[in-house]
Amino acid sequence: MNMLLLIDAGNTRIKWALAEPGAQPGQWVASGAVPHAELNHLPASWQQHKVTRAIVANVAGAKLRDQLQLMIPAASVSWFVSRPHLDGMRNSYRNPSQLGSDRFAAALGARALAPGQALIVATCGTATTIDAISVDAVFLGGMI
Repeated sequence: MNMLLLIDAGNTRIKWALAEPGAQPGQWVASGAVPHAELNHLPASWQQHKVTRAIVANVAGAKLRDQLQLMIPAASVSWFVSRPHLDGMRNSYRNPSQLGSDRFAAALGARALAPGQALIVATCGTATTIDAISVDAVFLGGMI
């Protein structure tokens, strides 16, 4: 079966998940994480699956992006970036591209799990972020 590879390349770790087409958020076939020093182990985690598409959120810089580009087995790779509007959510940043793609992706995921609700999204990784989404799907911002 064709698989979608989702990657969150953070400042200290690379998190990933594999999902079947049409899967609900969080319904992964497989998932994992590795520190940057173990980046070369990632392809072995994906080789038994037919990855046809990948979506990558990368806040770790151009060098890691280049390394991942060479490892991702999919023909179609989308590099997720923060935008003014996406999937019904509006990014209220004056310069929407300054919002970390990981934070925008987390907000979109939270909104998918709890549509029509005002939300506080907290993520706890290397950094802790707390962001707010209004009931009418506006990413209001937050703090790191």
